[in-house]
Amino acid sequence: MSTKILVDYSGVIRSHSGKKQEWITIEENATVKDLLTQLGYKEDHHKFILATINGERATLETKLINKVAITLFLPAGGG
Repeated sequence: MSTKILVDYSGVIRSHSGKKQEWITIEENATVKDLLTQLGYKEDHHKFILATINGERATLETKLINKVAITLFLPAGGG
């Protein structure tokens, strides 16, 4: 069985994807890490990408459920 989630891309992540948002179909019980892999992000880059689900911080191990909204972004940095 599969799950559909709404992925919102923010900041630099939006530039990489070329989209503001899209519906993605993933395997049932997939995690944020699985989603990032499916979207083509290298595993060593996963630790730099932050995710929120319905406005709450998610980890790479957070399981995704049907029709949830997830936002992906890189934290602001500077010096």
